[in-house]
Amino acid sequence: MRRSSKKKDIAIDFDGVLHRYSRGWGDGSIYDKPVAGAKEAMDELSEKYNIVVFSRRAKEQGGEAIENWLRKNKIKFTEVTGEKPRARWYIDDQAVHFDDWAKTLKRIKKLEARYAKRNH
Repeated sequence: MRRSSKKKDIAIDFDGVLHRYSRGWGDGSIYDKPVAGAKEAMDELSEKYNIVVFSRRAKEQGGEAIENWLRKNKIKFTEVTGEKPRARWYIDDQAVHFDDWAKTLKRIKKLEARYAKRNH
């Protein structure tokens, strides 16, 4: 997709948001299928936003493999980057919502406890 100056950018994380990433990083390959609903969501978002897919993977390995995977799975995107882009909104499976520090610290503690349970 071409970037439209009439649309705002929305930043979408790749692993865990578009790519299922069910086995984690592993050998660094892109091995999994799309997250359920990802294609349909990008179809809808692309009507209003430029979709900027961001990933550490693009910084370390280049964005070509991600672009190929997105095309193969018919998932719309405008750009792939290895940096957190300037955007109107961010969708990231590792994000913690901020409204004030007390609530944010509580959320982090809950997330850490849940993560510890899953990984033991």
